[in-house]
Amino acid sequence: MLAGWLGGEWAQQATDDVFDGGWKAARSAVWWHGAAAEAAGRPVVRAADLIERMVRR
Repeated sequence: MLAGWLGGEWAQQATDDVFDGGWKAARSAVWWHGAAAEAAGRPVVRAADLIERMVRR
């Protein structure tokens, strides 16, 4: 799930520097993933629930 979100973030980066764009995409994807998991308030979250929370933010 995180890999797919990262790929989507990276594909949307508007930069000529591939490494910088990859770094920014990774930071963003990990932040969204963590924020959605924390908002769930449970130790285990289904991927579908996590995606729904990430999209709503």
